Amino acid sequence: MLRVVSVNIEGRKHLESVADFLKTEMPDVLCLQEVYEVDLPQFEDVIGGGAILAPMHTRDGSQREGVALISRFPYEATFEQYAGSKSEELPTYDNTTFKSGVESQRYNLLTAHIEGEDGTYTIATTHLPVTEGGHVTDYQIEAINNLIECLEKVGEFVVLGDMNAPRGQQSFSLLAERYRDNIPSHYESSLDPVLHRAPLIQKKDKMVDGCFSTPTYTIKQTRFQCGISDHCAICVEVTKSS
Repeated sequence: MLRVVSVNIEGRKHLESVADFLKTEMPDVLCLQEVYEVDLPQFEDVIGGGAILAPMHTRDGSQREGVALISRFPYEATFEQYAGSKSEELPTYDNTTFKSGVESQRYNLLTAHIEGEDGTYTIATTHLPVTEGGHVTDYQIEAINNLIECLEKVGEFVVLGDMNAPRGQQSFSLLAERYRDNIPSHYESSLDPVLHRAPLIQKKDKMVDGCFSTPTYTIKQTRFQCGISDHCAICVEVTKSS
């Protein structure tokens, strides 16, 4: 069994609260979104393992930011780009407009094969393109279809991350129709009711963070922890059938 936590930490805005939470939670595997490379060492110290970053862009000068994975157990990790800038140089984040913010990034699937005490686990994390108001767009649908193509190459897995695809919409359904949705139905939103910048009225029905799995894996004890970032952390226990 592996205890896994996934959380979008919103850059450098909540580092202390995220670290304090992790010291209490002490997961075996940590999946992070919107994390700066320069801040990974403090999370490595808490978890007790090395980090792998799949960079999405640079910002604040030359700082690399993206999705990352840290494991207390030995692991090998790879990442594959499925959408966004294809230039050789990592794009610089441009938030001049909503469109430029979405397009000045790379979207990666970061996958790790982890040697747990009872076998090898495959855990992945990602951060899909955001859309205005959570509405479905052609760009988002294309990115999700590309993500599914990457996942199909992985085999059996658990993937956690910021999907930016509210549950109940077409974008979310593309994933939920193919993989098991492990977020209990009583959770209606994964946006923090206090720390997220959107007005409260916009936070309803915004289950945008996800945990999907293939049949080999069973997800238990799923719960959210709010009050640490603008997104709630997803905490799960992962078991694997023989």
